[in-house]
Amino acid sequence: MTETQTRELFVRAAVDEDARTVTGVGVPYGEIITVWGQREMVAPGAVEAEGAKLFARHQTPVGLVTAQEDTEQGWIPTGKFSRTAAAEDAYQLTRDGVYDGLSIGFEVLKAHWERDDQGDYVVYDRVRVREVSVLP
Repeated sequence: MTETQTRELFVRAAVDEDARTVTGVGVPYGEIITVWGQREMVAPGAVEAEGAKLFARHQTPVGLVTAQEDTEQGWIPTGKFSRTAAAEDAYQLTRDGVYDGLSIGFEVLKAHWERDDQGDYVVYDRVRVREVSVLP
């Protein structure tokens, strides 16, 4: 079984109050970041996300990822909040700006290593996003 990993990106998420959705950059493309001491980057177009769920803090399912877009900036998901008590709480916290970032839970499908003047880093060529979380 492939291990699911998470990445917190702290990108301000935009809320559409009429549609009960949240949209933001879920994965920046071409940007080397350091996570748990490892340098890594997601290649443009690397994200597969069919069936991805919307979660609150990687713990509680609160909806579904209903749309996605690949842009120069990165992979941009839109999540729709369900009408449950947990989703209502997460939706209100997102509207209020308490949950102001997005994070993903994903599996690595294909990767390779590269090197630059700062050392080695992993490039994720293909990842499967299982969930997008709203979080503070």
